[in-house]
Amino acid sequence: MLAALGVWGTMQQPSVLRALDPSYGFRLLATTPGAGFIMLGSLFIALTGAEAFYDDMGLFRYSGANGTKNNFGAVNGVLDF
Repeated sequence: MLAALGVWGTMQQPSVLRALDPSYGFRLLATTPGAGFIMLGSLFIALTGAEAFYDDMGLFRYSGANGTKNNFGAVNGVLDF
């Protein structure tokens, strides 16, 4: 149902696909360096916070630094999806 609504909304406003173009992000970072620094810092905090949250809940198979390091890519992939 959610996917169908997403497809329907994208067909109504196909201009939302322009958000996937990285040049908008680069332009934003170039024109507003202070805000860009805050946005990238917030992204870093969100990713590392989510990774720590999942690690604290024991959702990773391996505990300790090696398990966290190995599974950070999985958390990052899920959050980027």
